[in-house]
Amino acid sequence: MSTYVLGTTAVRGTSAVARAATRPVAVPAGRPQARPDLRLVTAPAPAGRREVGTRPARLRLTRRGRAVVRLAMVLLGLLVTAVVVLGGGRVAHADESATPVPVAYHVVQPGESLWQIAGRVAPGVDRRDTVARIVELNALESGSLEAGRRIAVPVAG
Repeated sequence: MSTYVLGTTAVRGTSAVARAATRPVAVPAGRPQARPDLRLVTAPAPAGRREVGTRPARLRLTRRGRAVVRLAMVLLGLLVTAVVVLGGGRVAHADESATPVPVAYHVVQPGESLWQIAGRVAPGVDRRDTVARIVELNALESGSLEAGRRIAVPVAG
């Protein structure tokens, strides 16, 4: 035999609160007492399944949530930029078999070009090869030079 104890309940239709009897109530075994103030509530549908014709709920962010997402995007952008700038550069390593190249230094005069310098430094050698070696020795990005710059030139020999 099961017993239920009733506590304070609200009376429907009035704002007064009535205190129910606190004496045990006998309930026949196997059958719960009928409670008209209770109703059956069904469980929500499992995740991933939805009823036909219903739209999925949209994701809504609060102001703080939007700020966090923006901050995360900015940090991700900075991280990508740092990786590209710091890790994406070309690095040259000399081999063990590298031989030292004898060089001389030349100060570029106004109006002087790499072609002219190559002809003066190595007159008997193809100028294209000499220009390529000067560009390689000085790690020049292009063939243009500024007046007054000190560059290394290979010594003929």
